[in-house]
Amino acid sequence: MIEKTGGILLHRIKYSDSRLILKIFTEKFGLRSYMFYLSKTKNKKHEQNILQPLYVYDLEVYDGGKCNICKIKNISLKVLFKSLPFDIYKQSLSMFLSEFILKISADNEPDDILFDFIFNSVKELDEMQISVADFHLFFLYRLSGYLGILPENNYSDSHKIFDLKTGRFITGHPSHSFFLDEKMSFNLYKLACSQKYETLSLRLNKNDRASLLNALIDFYNLHLGRPGKMKSPEILKQVFS
Repeated sequence: MIEKTGGILLHRIKYSDSRLILKIFTEKFGLRSYMFYLSKTKNKKHEQNILQPLYVYDLEVYDGGKCNICKIKNISLKVLFKSLPFDIYKQSLSMFLSEFILKISADNEPDDILFDFIFNSVKELDEMQISVADFHLFFLYRLSGYLGILPENNYSDSHKIFDLKTGRFITGHPSHSFFLDEKMSFNLYKLACSQKYETLSLRLNKNDRASLLNALIDFYNLHLGRPGKMKSPEILKQVFS
């Protein structure tokens, strides 16, 4: 059964010299695995060049919802990015975000609202002409709302410590170790108050940026049980140092 759907590439695995397995977050089916057959002509290099993290496609797929690894009939770029393929900072963010989305996604759970959020976020990242150093922090905070775990924004003069377990700001320190100090809690509060990335003003150094990212990952692990351990945050730390 041939179906048409939008798709965002999260990961590709070399299966053989002529085949790739693509992990794609689709608009219609959620996270799916597809077998992609590489061309035997000179187009092979071009095909691999357009199969990059967070690239967005129009797909025709053989997918009836029952196959573990379905097949792609046709794939074409839905958006022709202007800066993402050429900007090392944006490429590094794409690697991190694609790994994160892959790890927190569940197979066969379509969510067109979540798809639209990711799609629009990727387009926003591509179009940005300001520093993108904290974009991933903004994305992760906003993403939590689409997954039903948005932290409570109850920061005040008496509630300056963010408890990662309860997902809210509290008075004093909890009895466990999963909380942010006042400085990091205030940075999280600023994340919560920023409706657009352009209005975000964290002014983090590399260590504080890494600490806030680790805190957000811990928050997801506590409330969703994933993404678990990740490889790409270390790349971000090096690129944005």
